[in-house]
Amino acid sequence: MRETRWASRRREAVVPKVHKIEVSEHNIKLRAILIVVFLLIGVIALSVFVSSLIKKEAGWREIETSEVVPTLRDEFVFVYELGESGASPTAEYRALVQLYTEIGAEYCALLDRYTEYEALVNVYQINQQPNQTLKVDAWLYDALEQILQNGARYLYLAPIYDEYGNEIGMGTSYT
Repeated sequence: MRETRWASRRREAVVPKVHKIEVSEHNIKLRAILIVVFLLIGVIALSVFVSSLIKKEAGWREIETSEVVPTLRDEFVFVYELGESGASPTAEYRALVQLYTEIGAEYCALLDRYTEYEALVNVYQINQQPNQTLKVDAWLYDALEQILQNGARYLYLAPIYDEYGNEIGMGTSYT
């Protein structure tokens, strides 16, 4: 019974009336010229916007390392006055980013105590081979020597902090 009621209430689809508007065929050259002019204005505006994003201005700027070394990016802030040497500030910025990324990747690998690297003797390998003689990089040797000369106890406290973090459920997430 319900089906018959619905069947009787069916409505026809309402189609809106279409109005045809005739476009004048006069001034076709003017329209073409306006289209080209507006396209050129759009392209110029877009190129100025993109170049302003890429180009670095002269003056004091913060230099960030690339995403290759995220821990270095969080730990250190490098600030330089770009353009002071007479070189292009953009080229100088790119060179500094590349330099800090390479140096940062190397030093982070040397100080990494969780990962072993094949061609490198780092803190992890020193910790895994106690009481053995290892040949380490001169920079790592100097860093460890400075820690000992200053009387800092960071080397001894790091394992304690790790255990404390594990006990309270924080864990260590150095990646």
